[in-house]
Amino acid sequence: MSAIKIGLIGTGFARRVMLPAFRALEGVEITAVCSGRRENAERTAQEYGIPAAYDDYREMLEREPLDLVAIVTPPHLHRPMALAALERGLHVLCEKPTALNAQEAREMLQAAERAGVLHLIDHELRFHPSLQKLKALIEEGELGAPERVTFSIHWRYPMDPKRPWGWWFDASKGGGLLGALGSHQIDLLRWLLGDLKRVCGHLHTVIKERPHPETRELVPVTSDDYCAFFVELQNGAVGTVVLDATARAPSVEESWRVVLHGERSSLLFDGLGRLWCIVKDGEAQEITPQAPVYRVPESEAPGLPEGVFPTGFWFFAREIVAALREGRTRVEGAATFHDGLKVQEALDAVRASHAQRRWVELT
Repeated sequence: MSAIKIGLIGTGFARRVMLPAFRALEGVEITAVCSGRRENAERTAQEYGIPAAYDDYREMLEREPLDLVAIVTPPHLHRPMALAALERGLHVLCEKPTALNAQEAREMLQAAERAGVLHLIDHELRFHPSLQKLKALIEEGELGAPERVTFSIHWRYPMDPKRPWGWWFDASKGGGLLGALGSHQIDLLRWLLGDLKRVCGHLHTVIKERPHPETRELVPVTSDDYCAFFVELQNGAVGTVVLDATARAPSVEESWRVVLHGERSSLLFDGLGRLWCIVKDGEAQEITPQAPVYRVPESEAPGLPEGVFPTGFWFFAREIVAALREGRTRVEGAATFHDGLKVQEALDAVRASHAQRRWVELT
């Protein structure tokens, strides 16, 4: 059986997480890597023994016989890259957020449907074992009727004010916390509880200037590093999502709090990837772990870092490869470009709500 050939566009998350996950799977070859900076592509290719390195994704797509293209670049590049891959009939895995706005995401979905290929958004949290268990418990009725949700995430990556300015801090290129982490939380809400009905949000920039990576002159930050929004879901549940990239979380465990409250119990997912069930019984309150902390053994995926995202992607990657091996254009339970469009519509609504200072309905 011939190997599945994968091309990577991007050398950030793609190199740190996707590359070691895919390389660990039998019958998979990473045959090409592309980066806007050729030195990054060549360095990654040399480190991992990848045959070809490019700084032009069009050239890579034209020259390389690929099965799957993973697009792991700033959001403003997703649409042109995805359309170019789809025009060649290639399967596509695209990093979140899907695009800059819903119109771009809609064009990507339409192109994917015309091509008749596998089209996926990298919402790998759906495949984390604890979150899979969480979804199963909800479907089994452990929660009862969903009533309230509270998502609180502290992300330390951009906290240091000395971190140089780059695309992440440029709203015109899709930078900011709402797109980076808010897209994941909206997807989790939809996956666990169904579609959103309306949102009301606020975006804020705490660190307003960053040093230019070359000149060191201060450059204005136009993206958000703090955001919060209220949600009302179609099923009647309500909730809040708070995302903060500047506050110091007391621990990794406390950096994540995904809590769902229902008529029977509450379910909680924490920063260590643990799942808890809080059962209401009169005045007593019992807290019990519902799933183990899962870490991918080094022997299974050498070089794969720890964390909820790498763990989720490991399980996601296995399902992607199985689908490609079997000639399927669907990965059960995965986010497609359709889901990406729905998430993008919600992101657009949060931004519109911030600008207009009002609730915004989702169709």
